[in-house]
Amino acid sequence: RFSIEMEFAVEAGGIGGMVILSMVAGKAMAAIDAALSSVAAHFDAEFNSVFRRFSPLQRVPPVARRAASRAIGEAAKALTATRQRLVTADPRAETVVARLARRIAESAPSYAVQGQRPNREDGTAFVTEQEDVVSPFARDMMEAIAALAMVPANPEEAWQALDLLTAFTPERTANTINTGSVRAEAGLVDEVGAFVRRASLLLQARVMAASGFSSRKSGIAARAAMAEGFEREIAAAQSVEIELALTDARNAMANFLTKAVVERKTITVENKVALPAVVIATRLYGDANRDAELVARNAAPHPNFMPMSIEAERV
Repeated sequence: RFSIEMEFAVEAGGIGGMVILSMVAGKAMAAIDAALSSVAAHFDAEFNSVFRRFSPLQRVPPVARRAASRAIGEAAKALTATRQRLVTADPRAETVVARLARRIAESAPSYAVQGQRPNREDGTAFVTEQEDVVSPFARDMMEAIAALAMVPANPEEAWQALDLLTAFTPERTANTINTGSVRAEAGLVDEVGAFVRRASLLLQARVMAASGFSSRKSGIAARAAMAEGFEREIAAAQSVEIELALTDARNAMANFLTKAVVERKTITVENKVALPAVVIATRLYGDANRDAELVARNAAPHPNFMPMSIEAERV
């Protein structure tokens, strides 16, 4: 026998609730886009400021440039590793990510000196003459991360896979000597790592705001993950501008995620035995083809043996 006990998470809602949720999502995406602009501008300024610490007559230490190049190369590898974790639904987006990751890897030596001019002696050593430009590394990295979200059919898979990039921390060369070149190396490597983490976190949040969630459970998990990621980056920020931008994005996302969880109309289905998903879908919706939805929503290990207590979309 098959019995269902329905426990509605939300009684109200309807079109009015969906309109409000859409407006909140729009505000969250606006805050995220503003924060992305701040993060990119901050990276440009801070990366170039490392080079400004040397006098115009000094060559920028090769060790610092090599360290920055290695960090940028590591970011390209992290992009590739993230792409490989995703089940491809859009080959064109996958091609874009692969192309950008390859370009970042190949261009890492030049990206590491983004705004510096080669000296007039041999054209290879870089000095501190400034030609501030928008970082091609920052541009390519943000474009690649955004394309990653288009690779899988399931948006939740995309934002979960971005965890690899939100935790990106390039390795510094172990050195306890406090010299100008060592400080420059540390500064460049740290700025590359901070930029990749912040941009990935914000683009991850944008995917969440644009796509929503398949269940209250995944929405609650996303809210917890977002809070942790934003708190980590806000605490590490040494710029008031970045701290405020990330805080605004975090608050807007928290508001959206809270409403998304509350507005989602769900039921709890209690069964006496472990039934196949196709049976439950047929009884609940009159549509056996919705079995995959139930399996995904409840992370069931096997579609023929669903948990005896599951969450389902309200009929």
